Amino acid sequence: MRNLLKIGFFTLTLLVINNMQGQSHIRLNNFWSNGFSLNPAAINDSYRNSVTIATRKQWLNFPGSPTYIYAAGTMYIEDYSTQLGLKVMTERKGYTQATDINAAYAYALSINRDLVINMGLTGSYQNFAYDRNMISVADDENYSIYENLLFKNSFNASLGVEVLYKAVKFGYCSQNIFSAFNIENKLNFNTNLAYLFYKQQSANVANMGLGISAFQYADFFQAEINGSVFYKADAQSNELQLGLIYRTMYEVGAIAGIDFGKLRVSYSFDYNLGQVHNHSYGTHEIMFTYNFKPSRHCKTCRWY
Repeated sequence: MRNLLKIGFFTLTLLVINNMQGQSHIRLNNFWSNGFSLNPAAINDSYRNSVTIATRKQWLNFPGSPTYIYAAGTMYIEDYSTQLGLKVMTERKGYTQATDINAAYAYALSINRDLVINMGLTGSYQNFAYDRNMISVADDENYSIYENLLFKNSFNASLGVEVLYKAVKFGYCSQNIFSAFNIENKLNFNTNLAYLFYKQQSANVANMGLGISAFQYADFFQAEINGSVFYKADAQSNELQLGLIYRTMYEVGAIAGIDFGKLRVSYSFDYNLGQVHNHSYGTHEIMFTYNFKPSRHCKTCRWY
């Protein structure tokens, strides 16, 4: 098992090095406290119910830059090792708006005390629309342009798996899998994401966390390295997270998060060092997560 983990970590490291010219695709930075935003197989079995809302403003002050809003809720049914989830994502970019509504199911398979394999899937309704109030035409003869800007609906699905072994978490998710077999669907490309996280667990006040991920969206590739320190004076105290991000291409950032009992507040700021930085004040993201009813039998409490 250790050799497999080393090989996996080495492979993802090579992907980071080889994909330095990748393009950016919006997703949440604060995945440490909400893996469900990345992967339907990410089960929060520390709490029976959890609700998350988040917003992300990409490249503040850049005209037409994306604004992303995310809301999700999960319910863990301990007797059946099952998680049910619902998440809604909407992204406004220029005069377009994309909405994605997902219903998710996940199952946790316990191999032994140290090894858990989570499997998840989602079915999604997707909508793509134009804000026609932002478009003007020179004369009435071009009014037919509006007819081509009607909203479009589609249905899709995602599959994911997550393996937890002691302090290591490996996950893979294939999003929009129907699009992989429909070359005419250019609105929602098949997307693949792999990640490997390590979070130290000890009685120390400070514990280290390291994450590496590789992301493929159509013909674009992106990779990320994320390092964090988690401060916790004792088992009853609130946890404080401070971290740094490097994401291709040329994007750096910082993460901060703190627990207030069952409420966790996370904030991140990332800055593009490319040509965008001449017209932008950086990207800001804030996330609120509230957890209900602690679990009786938590299999992955080392992650929380």
